[in-house]
Amino acid sequence: MTPESKIEIAQRTSEALRRRDLDALGELLAPDCEIVPIRADVEQTVFRGPDALSRFFAATDEAWESITAESESRREGPDWVLGFGRIRARGRESGAELDVPAAAVYRFRDGLITAIRVYTNRADALADLGLAPEGDPA
Repeated sequence: MTPESKIEIAQRTSEALRRRDLDALGELLAPDCEIVPIRADVEQTVFRGPDALSRFFAATDEAWESITAESESRREGPDWVLGFGRIRARGRESGAELDVPAAAVYRFRDGLITAIRVYTNRADALADLGLAPEGDPA
């Protein structure tokens, strides 16, 4: 059996997050995984530790009436996966619509994801990985 690529693990993680499948996520995320959602730039929100997922889902429900993420492309590095896509959401209280290009950086250690960080500026995600902006397929 061929070991899963980091891209496959990142894809499975994205799907499990959409389904809120805590059992699947428990197999994919390191116990000390850090989740830095789209709101982090505004609210300095970071979720860490054993209850990170439950706090992340509660904060998502509080902030957004609906939220979807679409994947456009992914690429793999030595200990990371970079994904480009779009995030569409509607604010729970404001009703404001959000439709933005996005990027996610998944960091790995020993086959598990140790961090997921979402960016609304793809250049910031590239910079996080030390990649040149011209690598952006957008």
